[in-house]
Amino acid sequence: QAGAPGGQVAAPSGGLTTPTTISAAQPKPLPKDAQDDFEAAYGMEKALADMTEGLSTTGLFRGNVAKLEMAVGENPKAIKFQTAQQNLRVAAQALIKGIPSNFDVQTFIETLAQLGKPETVNRARMDFTEGALKRLVETKISYYKGLNYQIPEFAYRLAGRLGIDPDSLQPITREQASRSLDSVQTTVERFRESGPEDKPAAGSKLKYDPKTKRM
Repeated sequence: QAGAPGGQVAAPSGGLTTPTTISAAQPKPLPKDAQDDFEAAYGMEKALADMTEGLSTTGLFRGNVAKLEMAVGENPKAIKFQTAQQNLRVAAQALIKGIPSNFDVQTFIETLAQLGKPETVNRARMDFTEGALKRLVETKISYYKGLNYQIPEFAYRLAGRLGIDPDSLQPITREQASRSLDSVQTTVERFRESGPEDKPAAGSKLKYDPKTKRM
């Protein structure tokens, strides 16, 4: 969205940092399906860390060699990278649920790092994935606050690992959460279409700051 500082996607009007009228009653325990959301986010964060360890096995040539080695049970770094990428897909599908929106998980999956992509491209992709994960976790925390659920300690720890301060996030409604996810979807689509090297082309409308990994 236009007007966001530093090339970031601004939160929707009445979004993550705008107070919303929410019940002041004692927060309720977070239900199991909501806890599963944060478990999925943990899975994504761990998968990204595992993929980082295997980045040196990726590349137009190295990646294809690694695929051949994996077929005979060799190259443990490549195996770890590929396993983590598959885990990341599953975790992303689990996380992007529960809030009605137009978010297309497959579009997000198409922006993930791959063995056959150049290492520099994969680094850009992984930075982008981390930025998307941050925004999704922020939205989930704000959404569950809006439902008057207590945010568990393990979700706070995850937020801290991603550089998020949960206490600074305001409660939001289902409609606001849906708009937030839709804005992430738009950014994902623009990143996917931004160019052959997965970097914004000249004049691109991509609103993503790779330095802060914010969108």
